[in-house]
Amino acid sequence: MRIEDLRVFLHVARHRSLHRAASVLGVTQSALSKTLARLESGAGGALFERSPRGVVLTSMGQDVIEHARTVITAMDDLYARLDQQRAARAGRVRLAVLPHLVPTLVSPLLAHFLARRPAASFSVHTMLSPQLLGALQGGEVDVACAAMPQDEVPGLAFLPLGPLRVRVVVSAAHPRLERLGDLASLAAERWLMPAQSIYLRQHLEARFAQAGLPAPRVAVESTLSQTAFTELLRHSDLAGVLPERTLGKPEGQGIVGLDGVDTAWEHELALFWRADSGHSPLAREFCDALVAWSHDADL
Repeated sequence: MRIEDLRVFLHVARHRSLHRAASVLGVTQSALSKTLARLESGAGGALFERSPRGVVLTSMGQDVIEHARTVITAMDDLYARLDQQRAARAGRVRLAVLPHLVPTLVSPLLAHFLARRPAASFSVHTMLSPQLLGALQGGEVDVACAAMPQDEVPGLAFLPLGPLRVRVVVSAAHPRLERLGDLASLAAERWLMPAQSIYLRQHLEARFAQAGLPAPRVAVESTLSQTAFTELLRHSDLAGVLPERTLGKPEGQGIVGLDGVDTAWEHELALFWRADSGHSPLAREFCDALVAWSHDADL
């Protein structure tokens, strides 16, 4: 028996008239009669007794109607559950992420994720860590991939993603390259630096201070990622700091990392979200996938 035939059967039983049931269903009475004939053929007997006043259920029809209601209720519940799952897999996730994580983590993850969730959509914003966390606190994005700040950020929860290794870098054609190896040898150099509000700048200046050295001499500072200035680093004598893996990419060609004991270090990355804001099912699934993917990715 077809589920739609059972729905027609219930309409006829409710209205006790083929004419009224056909009118409600928006079909012809002839089409309705064919549906009932198909249903009675499957049941193996008459479900209605016809009369000039309409139709009345037979004893077999009485048995069928109780089961039909149960079946249709169960099917409606199933369809509703499936609709909820489809809605959960659709929707939109607003993600804020460090620029250098787009090619190494976000782009390959999205390719994999969207193949399984084609109804989903994403808005990806690239910013530096303080901006990322500020956008998250302000409700502009749903989740953020950022460096762990030194102090806890109120209202945010997080999961660790793994370490980001960074290195002091200079041009491969730097005129004093052979003499550069530790922070002391870099004290007199001019630097491309993040803005004062950026954790990387604060960390680097703290390392200089711990070594008893003056703060780096800033020639250029910016709120943009250092990876936006690889051309400047390649064609000048400025020192800077880049993610170590950038040096193996096309944009890192012509730039070298210094091998001193204090010219490389790691920053912990984490996935952040607002602690008082529940994620949609899609956002939760994406966050779980991002955490799992980051463990296999070279950040």
